[in-house]
Amino acid sequence: MAGLLLACAGAQAQAASRELYFVTQLFPPFITQSADGKLDGALVAILREACRRADWNCKVQAMVWKRALLTVSQGGADGLVLAQDAPERRAVMELSKPVLASSYGLYVKADSAMRYRQPADLAGKTLAVYGPSLSQINSERLSRAWPREPGRGAGPGNGAAQVGGGPLRP
Repeated sequence: MAGLLLACAGAQAQAASRELYFVTQLFPPFITQSADGKLDGALVAILREACRRADWNCKVQAMVWKRALLTVSQGGADGLVLAQDAPERRAVMELSKPVLASSYGLYVKADSAMRYRQPADLAGKTLAVYGPSLSQINSERLSRAWPREPGRGAGPGNGAAQVGGGPLRP
């Protein structure tokens, strides 16, 4: 289970009186955007309620994820909405306690005979994950530990599960 967190660039958040600027990426259903450009979703609602209770005026802007991370790390934003805990993020941000819990599952076509019970069941399969993301990095790390066909090393065609990540497309 992955905890979804709000991250604040510590010094900037404390220095800002009651005006805070958060950045994020679109990540339905947690962060969505209406046709008129208004951000919504569970995490945006949680952030807005927290800001209301603290009597803060908080602005949230969606952007490309790498730009959001860079903006926070360079002090251009007070916080980041939707962050998985990672050492490189802790180096520049203070993470909240998880405000929402999410988990991942494996999905196959309804008519597939594949059944997952253990990592060995993924040998020779291709997995698609959302990326670039920590989910992709973690999946790639795990796939290196999955069983390979006897006598074959790591790499394509070795019988190991392959992981590919990219933006979700409709």
